[in-house]
Amino acid sequence: MALQIRFFAALRDEMGRAEDVLDAALADKVTDIIAHFKSADEKGWVLAEPFVRIIVNGTVATPQTPVTDGDEIAFCPPFSGG
Repeated sequence: MALQIRFFAALRDEMGRAEDVLDAALADKVTDIIAHFKSADEKGWVLAEPFVRIIVNGTVATPQTPVTDGDEIAFCPPFSGG
């Protein structure tokens, strides 16, 4: 039972890794994942910034989005195009 967590671009640099695995029993919503990383990692606060885009299973999500075993949750910095 696990959640696959991915960090992209500048967030990957801040967190010091590209991915992590979290026990699915520890999180019912994305906010629980953010709280876990804030308490476990001194850099986890960056995930709670309002500019961070959250993607759950390929769909843009909010901090209140529910998560379940096997989900992939990605945290992405703002994107720009040109």
